[in-house]
Amino acid sequence: MDSKIDRETCDGISITIKDGADSEKIKQTVLGWVEDVVSNSLPSEPKVIKELKGLRSEFASSVQEIMDSGELKEVGQGLVVYGAKLTAIFNALKRLFDALSREEKAETLLFPTVMPLKVIQKCDYLSSFPQILSFITHFKEDYSVIDQYVNECGDKTEISECQPKSGSLQSYKNVMQPAVCYHLYNYLKDKTLPGDMYIANAMGDCFRYESKNLNSLDRLFNFRMYEIIGVGAEQKLLEWRKKMIEKVSKIFTGLGLPARIEVANDPFFIKQSVIKSTFQIAYDLKYELLCPFPNKDNRLAVASFNFHRDFFGTRFNIKCSDGNVANSSCTAFGMDRILATLLVFYGTDLEKWPDSVVNFLALEK
Repeated sequence: MDSKIDRETCDGISITIKDGADSEKIKQTVLGWVEDVVSNSLPSEPKVIKELKGLRSEFASSVQEIMDSGELKEVGQGLVVYGAKLTAIFNALKRLFDALSREEKAETLLFPTVMPLKVIQKCDYLSSFPQILSFITHFKEDYSVIDQYVNECGDKTEISECQPKSGSLQSYKNVMQPAVCYHLYNYLKDKTLPGDMYIANAMGDCFRYESKNLNSLDRLFNFRMYEIIGVGAEQKLLEWRKKMIEKVSKIFTGLGLPARIEVANDPFFIKQSVIKSTFQIAYDLKYELLCPFPNKDNRLAVASFNFHRDFFGTRFNIKCSDGNVANSSCTAFGMDRILATLLVFYGTDLEKWPDSVVNFLALEK
């Protein structure tokens, strides 16, 4: 089924149903969606904050050409392995953000990839983004349960034949982290900051399940996020976010990528989307840096500049030195998405990349 909102007239939504589909079921589903979302809030055109000109306006490679280049390999849905050349570019990007972190005097931290479910609960993730979470469990600590599984499924090769039986697994206590910054707020739980602002940086593997969208380089199940996170006084953080936008803009200019920074909102679960998305947009809480990309949207969000107000400070009882609840802000980079954008504009052969970009990344052709 394909759908499209008519933004110009706001008259309605056109839907194309494939042959054999249950039209009545689809009708009821769409009516429910309209009741929850569309009738309450039709998204407005985004407010553009900044435009960046790139070295090129045309793509050098399609996603399929990149996938067929031999420089990376898809090993599962939304799972890719980078070869040595692409890994070198990835590490060069990391060096740029490491340098930015040092400029900001950020404390470098290393968090686990697994996140306690209780932390996710504190962050309202279970109501806001339940559709993308991946839960972790293991067998019950019962020899008979494990032995039965080994006897029945241990030598099976089909996924459908390897599924543990209902009731054989422990209750879920952890998830694969969907973002890095949540670890920091839990790390600072019940603490008072030594000054009016604390900055930390961390890079980690993140996991977001996006169903059928996990079929291209712009939507990976397992991807890397590099985040520079500030916690402290509201005005200090707003000034800091403004400064970070300028510094990151210079980095993307150095990479030669055309980009646009605009007000955005997160893809909240449908029951939460109207109120939370409207609130984010109304108060300019989230900016995204988007680059042209050969996907269905013709663009890709590769970085974001977020201001959470005192939400996490309140949830985790983090205080400023003056006793007020701390605010927080996060500048986040989708490392794999930035790499994919570089590849579609310049290709996988470094010899054909612009010299200015190669030099900016301190790479060797």
